[in-house]
Amino acid sequence: MVNLTTLEWSHLLRGERLPLILVTSVLFAIGFVGNFAVVLVYRLRLKITDGRFFIPFLAIADLCATTVTSSFVLLMDYTEALFPSDLLCKVLQFLNWSTSQCSIFLLFAIAVHRYFSVCRPLDMRFTRNWQKAAIVVTVVLAYSIGSPLLLFSGRVTLHINYKGSNVTGDVCTFNPGHVKLGEVIYYRILFIGNILLLGVMTALYIPIGKVIFQRSKGAKQSTSTAKEAKPQITESNESGQSTDSIKLSIDLTKDIGPLPTEKNSEPNPKNNDSTPGKQKRNIYYIIGFEKKVVCL
Repeated sequence: MVNLTTLEWSHLLRGERLPLILVTSVLFAIGFVGNFAVVLVYRLRLKITDGRFFIPFLAIADLCATTVTSSFVLLMDYTEALFPSDLLCKVLQFLNWSTSQCSIFLLFAIAVHRYFSVCRPLDMRFTRNWQKAAIVVTVVLAYSIGSPLLLFSGRVTLHINYKGSNVTGDVCTFNPGHVKLGEVIYYRILFIGNILLLGVMTALYIPIGKVIFQRSKGAKQSTSTAKEAKPQITESNESGQSTDSIKLSIDLTKDIGPLPTEKNSEPNPKNNDSTPGKQKRNIYYIIGFEKKVVCL
């Protein structure tokens, strides 16, 4: 059995994890540029309103989480078996979890704010002071909950068999030495708490989505109804003149009889004949006359 040195083992692991290192580097660049751009846009161009208040702070939290997590992962991949310091391991584990958890807590605060703003706008009014307090509570809570990781993580020396070779290396892990009951309870509380937090956020966004869908559906129906009503209104305006003319002409036939023709300036008594054909002709003549008057 061949014994590999720690340096040789570290080089082998680095070669195996080169694709992971490249992917992590690309994701770090995208996340850093994207979140930094959001911070700049909201800082320089957009006005901070109540609905947008949390967004730049969320971008800052994501920027910190992206930087810390990517740096930690790259350092672990690059120095897998030669992690330099126990203190550095503790600090990076603590910051890695706390910055990520801070983003999750901010997302939860945004979900609560949007739920009351959309679904229950009269029950609670979120002032600017409340929003600032929510950010402070989020940061303090995230870093307080992550503080036990300073005790439960660290550098540990491993003696393992790697592909038929005995190797020894120093790695950064969550559980240095033996796992105690307190550590197990702590990690389980973190896991269950995040699952519950995700469930509550989902429960908050479901009614928000329903309200937004109903409003957008109602807006589309109103728009389509307005478009359909335009030709009907024009049509009714034109036909309304004809209807008014018909009513007016019928009233005129009752009151003054048929209008005089061009040949006779006096009304012709024969035209007062009650035969159906002559009544129709008189009415049609008056309708045409009234249309000309209305159009003028």
